[in-house]
Amino acid sequence: MLISAGAVALLTQVNGAVTAYIFAVLFGLNARGAAVLTQILLARYFGRRSYGAISSVLDPFHKGGLGLGAFFAGMVFDSAGNYQTIFAIFLANYLVSALLIFLARPPVGRTREGIME
Repeated sequence: MLISAGAVALLTQVNGAVTAYIFAVLFGLNARGAAVLTQILLARYFGRRSYGAISSVLDPFHKGGLGLGAFFAGMVFDSAGNYQTIFAIFLANYLVSALLIFLARPPVGRTREGIME
């Protein structure tokens, strides 16, 4: 999340092709890594028995956010006339997400392997 936040911060400073490519590489590599990390965290925190149920409940919210993010960005651009506002919102969301992930702890009774003690 912090790398994505940094990439979005870099995006606000793009003034040429090289900076745009650096953003694309950072954001693209991190986006795929974050998707895998989310699945790993779910499995480790809640165990294999609960993984499918929890993943299936979270997936519509994830997909909805991906779809609505672009729509929301377009609406903010139409009202503000630039992308700086939406980039600031996305940057803040990444930073809050990083903080929440850092503060997350496995449920009580779970070990690192996701098995009840």
